[in-house]
This record gives sequence, C-alpha cells and structure tokens, in this order.
Amino acid sequence: MPAAEVKCAGVSYFVEQEVPGVDKPLRVRREARFGDVIDNLPKAEFDRLVDLEAVQKPGSAPLRSGVAVRTPFTTGVAVPGNLDAAVEAVPSVPVAAVSFNVAAANDEALIEHIKANKLSIKDTVVLAGDDPVLAERILAADTVAQGDQPRSGVSKALAKIGPAPVAFKASEASDEELAAHVRDGRLDVDATVALAADDPDLAIRILAAEQEVTDGEPRQGVVDGLEKLSA
Repeated sequence: MPAAEVKCAGVSYFVEQEVPGVDKPLRVRREARFGDVIDNLPKAEFDRLVDLEAVQKPGSAPLRSGVAVRTPFTTGVAVPGNLDAAVEAVPSVPVAAVSFNVAAANDEALIEHIKANKLSIKDTVVLAGDDPVLAERILAADTVAQGDQPRSGVSKALAKIGPAPVAFKASEASDEELAAHVRDGRLDVDATVALAADDPDLAIRILAAEQEVTDGEPRQGVVDGLEKLSA
C-alpha cells in the first residue's frame, strides 16, 4: 500500500480497523494535516485523494499549502492558499463551503465568532436557526461576548425559539432511537462517545448506531473512544 503526503490544510481518509465486540473490521475515518505522511494508505484511498489533489507521493514535488473544504461526513476539494486568501482570491468558492459551522463549534469558538466578527443582533440570532439547544448556547455565548449581559434583541429573539427538549437518555433508548439521535443531533465525536457513560454494553450499541449513521464509515475518534469502554 502506498504512502501519501498531504498537500492541503486537512484531509479525511479511511482505513480498516479491528474493534473488540465487532465481527468484521470497520472502515474508520482519520484526519491528516498539511505535510503529514500517511503510511500504508489503501490504494483506493490514495487514488481518490490524488484525484482531489489533496495528497501526493512523498517528496515527489514541492508542497503547495491549501484548504480542504469539508462537511462533517465528506471530504471536498482542496482550495489553494489559506482560508482567508481562498475567500478573497477565489470568489468562485461557495460561501457555504467556508462559512462558520455553528453546530460543530464548541462554546469557546461560538464566543470568539461573535466577538471577532462583531456580529449584529440579526446575524447572531440567525446562527441558532430553529434549534432550541443552539439558541441556549448562543445566548450564553453572547452573554460572555458582551461582558456580562446578552444584547436585549438577541435574548428576545432567541426566547421565541422555545425551550430545549428533555435530555436524551441513551441507556433507555432503542437502537433506532440511538441512531436517530446521533444523526439528527449532528453529534460531534466527544458528544457521541459521552452517550456511553462508561457502560461497555451501551458503547457497543452506540458504535453500531455510528456505523449506521455514517453508512459503515464511523469516525476514528468515535471508534477509539468507544473501543476503550468496550474492551
């Protein structure tokens, strides 16, 4: 299997991994950054990433830094230059491809996004969409960003979205409900692993839900986190 050198800012790739409690190897997702060398990359993955201009054979040519434009479950194309330059110098790049991913951001990133971009009341409220959980997080972030009180317009608008739903109890959920929760809640790696709550049997069920949601391509961090609990 060939080695590959990453020539964009970030890329997702897949390998097979044995996991305790699972009958056959899983196709798991891993991440690599600009300049990393990925050893023993499956040939199909190597060919796919070469086609995306995301990797090259180690040392085959000078590396050109770029930005891998991705969604949570897909790998997109590499955009030459850094992210700011890509937006300015390559106007054909869709805004959605480089916009702030509020659902995937932690609380600190939300606060920084509001402060650094000096978001208006309207733009701050829009971040929540119609998600009551996000609305609560954004209200808290705006409170910190403004000092000690959220802006009145922000708090009033977010209050209209409604209260957050009752906390999900993974231990009481069916397999179908677990999969729906991971998928519909767009849970990040840490939140998905946390559902197991140190329960080895529940960890195996959550891993099965992750496989279903990702079409048999679970995220590496989820596999690693749940494997420690189920071993």
